Amino acid sequence: MLGRLRMSIKDCLSQYQTVGKKVFGSNASTVTKVTKGIFGSAYYDIEELQRQIKVLLREKEIDETEAFLEAPDPSCKV
Repeated sequence: MLGRLRMSIKDCLSQYQTVGKKVFGSNASTVTKVTKGIFGSAYYDIEELQRQIKVLLREKEIDETEAFLEAPDPSCKV
């Protein structure tokens, strides 16, 4: 987010908090997390993560099919 989307650190932190709540949720119990870990399931909803990334790209007016890697010399070195 810092480099490719040219977001400030403050904006990145805010976005991580927003997306994190939607993707990881805050209601999962410790038992649920341990059970998922034992059975090799993801701790998060990959489809929700993809949706949230697409929302962010639309907000930044970036085509969601555009390559995310800047070439050859990215402006941000972070």
